[in-house]
Amino acid sequence: MSFKLYLEYEARERAGAMPVYKDEDGKYYVALMKPSDPKYGGTAYQVAKGQIDTKNGKKESPEETAVKEVWQELGIKIKESDLIKIWNRNKMMFFYIAKVKNKNSSGPQPNEHGQIETESIVWWDLDTAEKKMRDWQRPLVKEVREALGIKNES
Repeated sequence: MSFKLYLEYEARERAGAMPVYKDEDGKYYVALMKPSDPKYGGTAYQVAKGQIDTKNGKKESPEETAVKEVWQELGIKIKESDLIKIWNRNKMMFFYIAKVKNKNSSGPQPNEHGQIETESIVWWDLDTAEKKMRDWQRPLVKEVREALGIKNES
């Protein structure tokens, strides 16, 4: 990809969310996805996210996009009212968390083009996620901890 195309790609607004589950022992886990194709964001486990789309002349809100992407990429149903904003970069990249009651997933769902964008889904504790997820997204784990008042679990 040329630098010009990269800049155009990066200029698109995106939003995503990490479902967060707290087990009976008080340990927190986040759901992450591994793309089925590097064109969907590389090869490392990462936050379910996607471009903020315009449909029928109406632009989706970042919250609508985050809910849609979590369903498509993780197969987890969340609502906009579940979202807690944890990060916003230059009003172009919005990240949220959503507390969930269990680790149930229906598996990846087809996107608007009928494609499955997810190879696999993992639930990692926060320390593991911080070490193994996509490099530039690792600081989001700190934001999760701050938003939920969690100290390091190590």
